[in-house]
Amino acid sequence: HSMTDNEHSISVYAVDINGVKGNEVSRKFRVSLEEPKGNVLVPTIDTSVHQLITISGDASDKNGIEKVQISLDNGNSYNDAIGTEKWSYTVDTRVIPGGTQVVFLKITDKYGIQGLYSSLINIDNEAPNMQLELPLDDSSTTGMLFFSGYAFDNVGLTELYVTIRNLEKSGQSEKRTINIDRIIGQSLDITNLPNGFYNVELTGKDKAGNSTNVSRNIHLEKNKAKAVVDILYPLNGETKQGIFNIYGSAESEFQIDNLKLYIDDKLADETQLTRTGYYKFELNPEKLTEGLHKYRVDSVLNNGTTVASREQTITYSPTGPWITIDNFTYGDFAINRPYLRGQAGYSISEDELLFSRTKEATKEMKEATAAKKVVKTEISFDNGKTFTQISKNEKWNYRIENQDIKEGYHFLLLRATMKNGETAITRTIIQIDNTSPTIKLISPANGGRYNQVLDVSGLSNDDIELDDVTVTLRKGDKASYEIPSFIQGIYLDFHFWGATLFDIGAGFTAFNDVVKVQVQWGQYTQGQRDAVSNMLGQTTTTLRYGGSSIFGIKILANVLDVPFSFFFGHDWEWLSASLAVGANFSLFNETSSGSSQVLSALIAQLEFPKIKIANMKVFSRFSFYTEGSIWFIPTDTDITSSLVEVKKVVPQIAVGIRVNIF
Repeated sequence: HSMTDNEHSISVYAVDINGVKGNEVSRKFRVSLEEPKGNVLVPTIDTSVHQLITISGDASDKNGIEKVQISLDNGNSYNDAIGTEKWSYTVDTRVIPGGTQVVFLKITDKYGIQGLYSSLINIDNEAPNMQLELPLDDSSTTGMLFFSGYAFDNVGLTELYVTIRNLEKSGQSEKRTINIDRIIGQSLDITNLPNGFYNVELTGKDKAGNSTNVSRNIHLEKNKAKAVVDILYPLNGETKQGIFNIYGSAESEFQIDNLKLYIDDKLADETQLTRTGYYKFELNPEKLTEGLHKYRVDSVLNNGTTVASREQTITYSPTGPWITIDNFTYGDFAINRPYLRGQAGYSISEDELLFSRTKEATKEMKEATAAKKVVKTEISFDNGKTFTQISKNEKWNYRIENQDIKEGYHFLLLRATMKNGETAITRTIIQIDNTSPTIKLISPANGGRYNQVLDVSGLSNDDIELDDVTVTLRKGDKASYEIPSFIQGIYLDFHFWGATLFDIGAGFTAFNDVVKVQVQWGQYTQGQRDAVSNMLGQTTTTLRYGGSSIFGIKILANVLDVPFSFFFGHDWEWLSASLAVGANFSLFNETSSGSSQVLSALIAQLEFPKIKIANMKVFSRFSFYTEGSIWFIPTDTDITSSLVEVKKVVPQIAVGIRVNIF
């Protein structure tokens, strides 16, 4: 510790007992007494940030700073910052989950000594959630304008105000503040304004600067740019190898014809915007050379205007580990448990691959080449804090259980690990939307009469975005298309054997499909009984109860449901089993007494397999069942004078099939 930082030299020589001095030998060495130091100065911990931000700070070391690196995925990857003692790093926070995230700062001095520091950033890219119930669109007021609704933000609202604009020639506008509260209930006196047609716009802003506007009549944003093009991934200054994708988003009040990718100011590729407002470019060694590149994306509008994104840099190597997502683009909706599919691998130079197969290659060289292969692929839903392994192969897939995930945007981090320990990372964002749109029909009024022209108007809304609105006219009263609300489904039923030779029935389910009520018709004549006895090689006997038209009613209640998805996951949602008990009452028109008779029975019904076909509205479910029944038969013979035992309780067994219409 008596020495200082930087480079030093030491000289050594020997002197013998006679005082003769030998040659002097000098060696240089470096001293670093402590790790390099650094701080994140902007943004501060007490501020919230959104969209594109610049993280900046300082670093110091007596031996000098070689480089500064930033990690925004909990240390899984590090990207180079600009500068050394004074450094900065620009990133679009929309590719990072919202909330408080850790920023890792890795500083390397000129002697290779590293210092690791951390800071926190508060990311809030979610605009405030607002809904305005009053005033209604196209409503009238005499001067007191009442606002009713709610406003909410996950961090907190900082501003809530109303802008009142005159939509006529005067173009006059006025701004009024609203009390910041989750429940909006406040009246504004606008009697000082001249008579006219106005647009009333409620605006809420949060701490990060995100804003939401809700308007009545028309919504007007004069300062909005013609188009906005953003590059979301890779992050600025990131290093990529092999095959990778460039993702981004674009939006405009005009139609976007196409998007063009420029690398080092040269056109590299073109693509189209997806329905969700995102784009993707696929890059590989054939399109990109090794080294540092700058790139941007231009949006070409249908009016001929071109709007460019910000320019980013990327360091590319044609060799190294890589991972791609092939079937999803940023912002795509995950619907009906889709598979997220992709590939991972290691791009090896042709020279290395050929040399590893020659006799000159050593065992270590061959092992090093062989170790450049995928051993596992993992996925993370928490920005790299934890990972779940999804594959051990180059081609991977992962099923997104969208019904188990809350609605909104979800940030996924994919990591491929090679046998030699190297990793490759990619990101994506998926959207979950399980909420149906809402529709309010204003006109025509119920029961109205119209001639030749029918004007239809109303309000429709969705928490994400509406795709289309369709008006359908059907002949007749709407009551003819309805069924009672307690009925969940209607089914057809056929069973063989039991108390009859066969039964054909129809029924409905109620109380969440727990209860079944069914009516049926069947047959069991003397001729049919004799034919069955002859077929089985048995002696024919006289029929006690039967008939050519046996009508019955059956009531069943489920006592046990066994969904196979409980044991084997969502892939088995199509299969289940159930056990039901109930009663059957049937009218037999042929009996040994010569008159019709109603008999009753207790029933136990095992329904398996129960099969459900997804994405079908009708005839989507069918099942097979085995039914055991105990029939109670009143005595129709004088037991005291009969030499034959007369059974009062008769067990029966039947098999059947049930098909649900809906």
